[in-house]
Amino acid sequence: MKKIILLIAVMFLMGCQSLDVNLPAPRIESPESVGMKKFIIGGTVTGAGKFRATSNAGERPPNLTDTALAGALNVGPVGEYGITDHLSTGLEIDIGGANSSIFGQGRIKYQLMGSTWTKKETGPQLSIWVRGGSGSGSEEGNQKVEFGSGGYPWTGTITDTMIGSGISFGYRTSERTLLYTGFAADKHSLKAEINQSAATDNSDPGGTYSRTYSGKASALGLGVRFSWRIFALDIYSTYNTATFDDTAKATGVSGGIKFEWLLNAK
Repeated sequence: MKKIILLIAVMFLMGCQSLDVNLPAPRIESPESVGMKKFIIGGTVTGAGKFRATSNAGERPPNLTDTALAGALNVGPVGEYGITDHLSTGLEIDIGGANSSIFGQGRIKYQLMGSTWTKKETGPQLSIWVRGGSGSGSEEGNQKVEFGSGGYPWTGTITDTMIGSGISFGYRTSERTLLYTGFAADKHSLKAEINQSAATDNSDPGGTYSRTYSGKASALGLGVRFSWRIFALDIYSTYNTATFDDTAKATGVSGGIKFEWLLNAK
């Protein structure tokens, strides 16, 4: 009986495998800039969206309209540099999903009102930002168990390009605490491609199948930032909406944590 159960499990895993990628969810940002010529490094744990192009990439041909969108989690490093007191640029790498999707993005933020992290003056703050990046996820499999001697290996890749922007408003109540709210929106352009090899018994020549998708997502949320001389911690929560090709509109609550270290504090 155990052997039969194991065989069924192997058949399922090898005969039906999805192709998906983790996408960074739109998020709110602290309105506070780091300060001129200041450099920070840190990390994030954030809510994400998992876009699935097909539930069975080994199907001949694969159904690339069998799409779905679900919640996920990304982690990764971040860095930011202050070009001026109120203008900064940053980089972030998001990693997530069973296939270790990797998404890299850059950001430019301009603080229209308020003091920087290094000054920590109480009062209102206002910032706008834009970001953009790309990422991918890949899978591979072999249908030999399900299809017997006529089976075939396959590989699949799904890529995404994203652009987004946002605005945030906050109020630093003390040297230690900043409260803020914000809105952000992203647009995505994706492409899924699956390469299936010829059947081992030459009953099928195989082929390459691809499809493009587009999507958009937005977030409205609240956050709090705790800051010290060389360390800061952001905690935020958002209400997100997303619509992608061939998927129903998705809504839900997300959020994240971001921690930063100031490397060249005086």
